[in-house]
Amino acid sequence: MGRIHYDLRDVRAICELSRTNGFREAADALSITPSALSRRVVKLEAALGGMLVKRTTRSMALTPLGRRLVSRCQPSLDTLDDSIEELARVARGMEGQISVGCISSVSYALLAPVVARFRASHPDLRINMKEADGASIAAAALNHEVDFGLTTVAERHRELLSERIADDPFVLVCSPRHPLARKRGLTWAQIAHERLMGYKSSSSIRQMLDGQLARDGIELLWFDEVDTLSSLIGYLGTGSFLGVVPRLVAGQLPGLAAVPLRQPGLQRQLYMVRRNDLELTPPARALWSDIRKTVIASLGKRLKS
Repeated sequence: MGRIHYDLRDVRAICELSRTNGFREAADALSITPSALSRRVVKLEAALGGMLVKRTTRSMALTPLGRRLVSRCQPSLDTLDDSIEELARVARGMEGQISVGCISSVSYALLAPVVARFRASHPDLRINMKEADGASIAAAALNHEVDFGLTTVAERHRELLSERIADDPFVLVCSPRHPLARKRGLTWAQIAHERLMGYKSSSSIRQMLDGQLARDGIELLWFDEVDTLSSLIGYLGTGSFLGVVPRLVAGQLPGLAAVPLRQPGLQRQLYMVRRNDLELTPPARALWSDIRKTVIASLGKRLKS
């Protein structure tokens, strides 16, 4: 026996007839006319090859075949309706999950209040934060691992939309009692012989700084090295070490002086990225916008040293 072709609306018609026990009532519930409802019943009966509804001038009743159809199909229709409603809520951003990638320094410095605001307005949406280096965040956006990301990598892939939103200049942080703290600005050459604490040479920040300064014949003295942002902030926060960090990171060290570094003026560039074939849900767009606005506002403020 070949596959039977049927219209799901015709199955709904029989199930509604079973619920209301009347053609006019069922037609009203389906927002169609009684004659249109009758045509649906006849069409499904023809497809099945058997009578589903016994009609008289005064009443109607389902046949045993009709009652069996309802008992088998109504649970499936309920499950289908529930699934469609659930998917619609996810599509509209009313529930589900938003995945966001972000370099750890920006996440540490700025995102907690942003996510708190989002949670207050979208209590049923889960946030999945992926923290990694800039290249990994760009790759995660490209590979559908995150809905969007904030990165330092200007990814030129044709499937990625990349928006440069801010520049984050590097500064020297030190104890307010250190002689360099009184400077209004320093050149990189002036700190070349200072013992600095920083990320290990494998980190993207170190590689960027070392590569650009080498072109100007400057080599920094990285005396102490750490693996993570939290360790760097912890050590620098004691005031016993000198460090070169982006201005956003310096903002997490309020007890220290932050001295601008010039000649050359080095900064990391911050980008918001997402796939250009991905339509963000309204809540995801709102989160994108709030992160963007927060980063721009933060880097527009002058650091107090």
